[in-house]
Amino acid sequence: MDNLYRDELLDLVRESAVQRKVRKPDIVVEDFNSLCGDKLLISIKLDGGEITQYGFEGSGCLISQASAYLLKEKIIGMKLSDLKNISDDEVLAELGIPKLTPSRMKCALMAVKTLREKI
Repeated sequence: MDNLYRDELLDLVRESAVQRKVRKPDIVVEDFNSLCGDKLLISIKLDGGEITQYGFEGSGCLISQASAYLLKEKIIGMKLSDLKNISDDEVLAELGIPKLTPSRMKCALMAVKTLREKI
């Protein structure tokens, strides 16, 4: 199997509980990549400016969905204002895929870019 679809990422997106909505979210943002068809709807619950819950729903490639899932662990407990400070390199390190093509890079960064641009 290609490095791109390593078993760990497949396990993440196979789990039935990977995608979920946040009940009564304070923030909802969405994005759609017209080039590949990836879709994301991210919901966030806040308490005093701190992210306490994160959920996403989406469809698309393994990389965009796994990246959206992995972002949860990074941002829970973070101040909303700090989202803009998450670097592309941090997200790519979490994914752990060594070399991505430019089109796959866009998939990997879709969730974080959506949050940085729309919040």
